[in-house]
Amino acid sequence: VIASVLTITNTNTSNAINNFHFQAAVPKNMRIKLQNPSTSDLPVYNPILPPQAITQILIVSNPNKEPVRLNYKLSYYLSGEQINESGEIDNGFPSSIDLI
Repeated sequence: VIASVLTITNTNTSNAINNFHFQAAVPKNMRIKLQNPSTSDLPVYNPILPPQAITQILIVSNPNKEPVRLNYKLSYYLSGEQINESGEIDNGFPSSIDLI
């Protein structure tokens, strides 16, 4: 089992991020579970205050210890405009972590 934390911050001093949504999928021989995000909105960045963040935990079960390939989609609103992004991460995860 591999656990990873997705962290999103806003460094935009003019616009907040709203309705952030992240989806992920792995090959059929693996399983993924996404915990609920800490929030879906981030306020405008204020350089005087510590930045707020959206955090979301991803748990991947990889019984065959194969390289993890993750497809993702994310969407959010910035200045009232919906932004959609998607992609693939194919070497950013370890295939397994062995604890001795």
